[in-house]
Amino acid sequence: MNRLILLLALILVACGGAYTDAIARGDKFAEAGQYDEAAAAYEQAIKIDPQEAEARIKLKEVRRKQAAERLQRAAALEQRGELANALTLVQDAVRFDPDNPDAQKALTRITEKVLDKAEELFNGDKLRQAFDLTTLVLKGAKNHPRARELDDRVRTKLAERSFERARALMEKDKLGNALVELAACITYRPDYPDAKLHFGQVKQKLEEQLRFSVVLEPFAGAGPNAAITKALSPELLQQSFDERLLLRVVTTKPAPDADLPGVLVRGEFSEYAYDHSQKTQSRSCDYQCGETYKPNPRVQELRDELARADQDAGRHDEDIARKERDLVDAEKSLMREQEEEQRRQSEYEQARSKLDECRSRAQPGQSSPCSSEESTVRSKQSSLDSARSNVAREREKAGRLREDIANRKSQKETARATRERVNQDLLKTPEQITVPKYCPHNYNVEQHAVQAKVVLKLTMDQLVAQKAIIAGEPFRYDAAARDETFPAQAGRCAEIAGGNPLQLPDEKALRKELMTKIVRDLRTKVVASYDAYRRGFLSAARRHEAAGLTEEATEAYVRYVLTGPHQLKDKKKLAEFFQKTSGIGKLDALWSL
Repeated sequence: MNRLILLLALILVACGGAYTDAIARGDKFAEAGQYDEAAAAYEQAIKIDPQEAEARIKLKEVRRKQAAERLQRAAALEQRGELANALTLVQDAVRFDPDNPDAQKALTRITEKVLDKAEELFNGDKLRQAFDLTTLVLKGAKNHPRARELDDRVRTKLAERSFERARALMEKDKLGNALVELAACITYRPDYPDAKLHFGQVKQKLEEQLRFSVVLEPFAGAGPNAAITKALSPELLQQSFDERLLLRVVTTKPAPDADLPGVLVRGEFSEYAYDHSQKTQSRSCDYQCGETYKPNPRVQELRDELARADQDAGRHDEDIARKERDLVDAEKSLMREQEEEQRRQSEYEQARSKLDECRSRAQPGQSSPCSSEESTVRSKQSSLDSARSNVAREREKAGRLREDIANRKSQKETARATRERVNQDLLKTPEQITVPKYCPHNYNVEQHAVQAKVVLKLTMDQLVAQKAIIAGEPFRYDAAARDETFPAQAGRCAEIAGGNPLQLPDEKALRKELMTKIVRDLRTKVVASYDAYRRGFLSAARRHEAAGLTEEATEAYVRYVLTGPHQLKDKKKLAEFFQKTSGIGKLDALWSL
C-alpha cells in the first residue's frame, strides 16, 4: 500500500513538473508575442492535466490574440487583392475566437468577395481557379448556399471538360491520359453518366497492354529429374507473385510482332539426388537401480554443534574465573581507597580544627592571622576530594565486574542448555541413512539425415529485345532434415523411458520443399526484370516532365502507377504532379474506381 501511494505521488510530481514547464513556456512565448507557439504550449499543458483551469484560461486569451493578429494580416491582404489568402486567415480567426464580431463580419465580407471572384473566373472559363476558391469557401462554411450552388456549377463544367478530353484522348489511344481525365471527371462528379463505365474499360485495356508476360517453357529433365520437372507448373509460379502486379505466367510464346513486355524462361534440371543416411551413436545415462546406505550428514552436523557448545561453555568458565579474580582485586583496591579516604578525612578534620582554633585566638586588626592554617585546610580538602574520586572509580569498576560475571554465568547456562539439546538430538539421530543408488545405462541412438538436391540450368531472355538476362547459368538447390530415434526403455533413465520416434520428411515432402525454394528463386529473378520494366516508365516520365511534355509524362506516370504495388515510395511527388496537371490529388483514384 505504501509503495502504491509513493508511486502515485511520484507520478503526480512528474505530471506537475511537466504541466508547470508547459505553462512557463507558454507564458514566455506569449510575452514575446509568439502566440502560435504559446497556444501550442498551453494545449500541451491541457493534455498533461485536463482538470487544471489555468491552461484553458490562458489558451482562450492567446486564441483571442491569434485571432486579432490574423484579422490584421487579413485586412492588409484584402487591400492588396489577395482574397484567397485573406480568407484563409479570417477562417482561422473565426476558429480561434468564434464570438469575435469583427471576425464574423470580415468572414462574411471576404467570403462574398471571394465568391464574386469565383463567379468572374467561372464566366471567364477559368474553371480550375474558380474551383479552388469555392473549395476554400466550403472548407470554412460547408453549408454556405451561394458557395454550394457555385461549386456545383463549377464541378459540373469541370466534369464535362474532363469527360470530353478523355473521349478525345481515347480516340488517340492515349489511354493513360484518358484514364486520368476520367478519374478527374469522377472526382468532380461521382455520378457523371458513363464515366465509371468508360473508366473501367480504359483501365482494363491499358492493363492488358501493360501486362508483363512470363513465358514458362516446359523445363527439360529426364530420369530422376522428371518428378521435379513435372512439379514446376505455370499455376505454381503464378501463385508466388503478388496478385496486384500486372504479371501473368503463360506457356505460349507470343508472336514476334506482338511487341509484348515480359521474359521467356526455360531451363533444364539435372543431378537430382536423394540420400538417406544413418549412423549409430552410443550414449549413457544414470538411473535409480536400488538403495544404499551412507553416513548420515546430520550426525556430523550435530557433533560439530556439540563441540561448539562445549567450547562455548569452557570459554565462559574461563571468563568467569578471570572476571572473579579481577573482582577480588577490585574489591581489595576499593578497601585500600576507602581506608585512604578515611585517613584523609581525619587529616582534613584536624586541619579544620586548627583553623578554627587560630581564628578564635586572632586579635582584631591583625592582617591574615591564619593564612597558613587556611592553606593547609585547602590542601587537605583537595586530597580528600581526590580520595573520594578514587573510591567512586573503584566502586564503579567492581560493579561492572559483578554485572559482567552475572552475564557470563547466564551465557554459560544457555550454552549448557544448548549442549544438552544437541546431545539429545544426537542420541536420537541414526548414524546411517538410505539413499537412491544410481547405475549407468548404455543405449544406442540412430541418427538419420535426408537430403534432396538438384541443379537448374536457367535461361531468361527479354521478350521484346530478345536480350539474354540469364544465359544458361547453373543454380543449385537443396532441402535437408535430420532426426534421431531410440526405442522406449522402461525402468531405466527418465529421458529414454518414452522413446523417441523418428520424424523425418519422406522424399516427396523434400521434393516439395525443393520446389518451393526453386519457385521462390524464380520469382525473385522475374520480379527483378519486372521492376526494371516498371522503372523504365518512371525514367521516361521524369524525362518528359523535365522537357515540359505533360501528356507524355502523364502517360508514362500512369503506366508506372498501374504496374506497381500501391505502396509507392514516391507517391507524394506523383500526387503533386497529377494535382497540378489534372486536379487529381490522390493516386487511389487511378486504381480504386
